[in-house]
Amino acid sequence: MKHTLIRNKLLLAVTLLSGMIAAAVGVLIALVLQKVIDAALRGDLQLFQRILLVTIIYVLMLCLTSFIHSLCSKALVRNVTVSIRERIFRGVLYQKTADFKAANTADYLSALTNDIKLVIENVLQPLLHTFQNTVIFISSLIVLLALSPLITLILVIGMILMFTIPSLFGRLLQRRLNAVSSEMSRFTAQIKDLLAGYEVIRSFGLKKQSEQGFQQANQTAASVSFAADRLFAANESISEALAIFSQLTVMFVAAYLNHHRPHFRRQSCCTGPAKRRTGRPCARHHAECSQDQKHEADP
Repeated sequence: MKHTLIRNKLLLAVTLLSGMIAAAVGVLIALVLQKVIDAALRGDLQLFQRILLVTIIYVLMLCLTSFIHSLCSKALVRNVTVSIRERIFRGVLYQKTADFKAANTADYLSALTNDIKLVIENVLQPLLHTFQNTVIFISSLIVLLALSPLITLILVIGMILMFTIPSLFGRLLQRRLNAVSSEMSRFTAQIKDLLAGYEVIRSFGLKKQSEQGFQQANQTAASVSFAADRLFAANESISEALAIFSQLTVMFVAAYLNHHRPHFRRQSCCTGPAKRRTGRPCARHHAECSQDQKHEADP
């Protein structure tokens, strides 16, 4: 695998670079949506038209980078597949006769078809996805820090909790799964014995006892399996509750910051450096400040 990637290092570099660009461009959609919403709330038609043009260009860039990354990754998969097949076939062809006959032909066919597919699906493609997801995470973190460090901190804490708390169930889940595996093995063995002794059961009239034994084993296996499913359900519900809690916390914090930001701007305008220098509010926001003060004075 390493030798094959080295032979295709240029294509690998282009694939990783295009994936990095596509991931970064995809993250910027949050900033584009923010600009669109701001323009719509302000009612500025010219600003909205400019942002609409930027959005169209952004969508075209996103489609282009995604296409280039997808095309390069598929070309890399093709080259890696061809190279691995050539190396395997060459190794089979040039080995000794005794070594060749020591293995079954089906093993060679499997190595040239199924095993290569498993390598591509379980090694190469996850490697590319991991790299792209890492870029997405870092880019998202940078964008969130630029928008609001407080919200970023809350999201990071929520993500840590979502990974940490469910992991506490790991050992207990492992024990429950081992118990399920052992019980299913016993259940399968008992069913096999009952079916193998069918003639004995019919000859000695042990159908009722065999049915009772089967029902008891069936109930025990179902109970052990349900105990594991119950723990899985608790783990999933806790994870989902933590995810919803993180989302709601971010929404409430963002609403709180958005509610207090206009008041801070009006206060800084009416009592800021411009008023301290001239004794009057800044002329640009004089009407807004006067209107706000009038509303505050009204009963």
